[in-house]
Amino acid sequence: MCQENIGAFVLGCVMAGLAGIIAGPLTTIDPLMGGEMLISSFVVIVIGGLGSLRGAVIAALLIDAVQTLAEFFNTDADHPHWVCHRSWSRPLRMWF
Repeated sequence: MCQENIGAFVLGCVMAGLAGIIAGPLTTIDPLMGGEMLISSFVVIVIGGLGSLRGAVIAALLIDAVQTLAEFFNTDADHPHWVCHRSWSRPLRMWF
């Protein structure tokens, strides 16, 4: 293995560990925490392409828009629509 691959793997492990440390106090710690994010990130990588950063970014925006619209049009009475509408504007504020 080349040093760049090992360095990227180590950096990814360190970032995953830091994310777990940060998320630990905010949520309940269990073996299945982060499962929803794992599935979403796998779908983004498959749709965007394994070697394409541009494709991954476009796929992430597409998946986020689809998930947000699905939550927005969900007719669940416990989940108000304005919360989802506010989350729809979050990615737009990042780009503009």
